[in-house]
Amino acid sequence: TSGNNPLNFMLNATASGLIEIAGNGKFYGAIYAPVADVVYTGNDDFYGSVIAKTYQQSGTTSLHYDEALKDIDAPCTRVTLLSWKENNALLQS
Repeated sequence: TSGNNPLNFMLNATASGLIEIAGNGKFYGAIYAPVADVVYTGNDDFYGSVIAKTYQQSGTTSLHYDEALKDIDAPCTRVTLLSWKENNALLQS
């Protein structure tokens, strides 16, 4: 995305189903798919946010939540971040 800014790419999916994102490059964006399953496969990092029915990731990727996305307007509702807890368990060896 332009300037590696997750706000510059927002994927809105209002239908159920499967959304698959794969690759070995960094991903910058927001995914709003409240009734879809999202699978992210890659060997680089995901910067942004995901709202999905289910979310799975594989490979050597990490998801980095971008706090600039906490109050975005979603197509069907206003999404507001109420709390956030970072889980460092995956980073520890």
